Amino acid sequence: MRTSGVLLFIAYLGFISLGLPDAAHGINWPFVRIEFGVPIGWLGLVILSSGIGYLISSFSVGYLLSRLGVGRLLILSSFLVSLGLLGFYSSSSFIVFVLFAVLIGMGSGAIDAGLNAYAAEHFSTRHMNWLHAAFGVGATTGTYHHYHCVGELFPELASRLRGSCCYLIHNYSGIYF
Repeated sequence: MRTSGVLLFIAYLGFISLGLPDAAHGINWPFVRIEFGVPIGWLGLVILSSGIGYLISSFSVGYLLSRLGVGRLLILSSFLVSLGLLGFYSSSSFIVFVLFAVLIGMGSGAIDAGLNAYAAEHFSTRHMNWLHAAFGVGATTGTYHHYHCVGELFPELASRLRGSCCYLIHNYSGIYF
């Protein structure tokens, strides 16, 4: 199966960017918890809300792909994630923060399922395996990036940078797919 090098590269970047924010909850939570004055255990509400959004969009991605196509789905999903990250940054209450977690989950679920559907149809099994390994690279390096590079001094800047990178990568992948 012959694949375009540019498309494959963008797909790798897409999977890496999907993994970037997944492991950052643990590093972000102390700042969020103090900001909203909530107990440690309420992180579970954020993760649950994000998971619910993820499942909703994952279950409906077949319909969305048939209506929108992969490119438009990735652009719309990236917009949802970016809007959710902006909402995280500007939330004035914990309830609003949790609602934006649903939005981020919906965008992430659609991006994940859309990229997987495209990759399964256009790339070899070998590339599919490496694409999923790229997700692990993103999850591993996202924590490092957030904490060691920027998070210690500028936690707000770290969130903005990660959101901007994810937005750009997914929007450009929408153009090529």
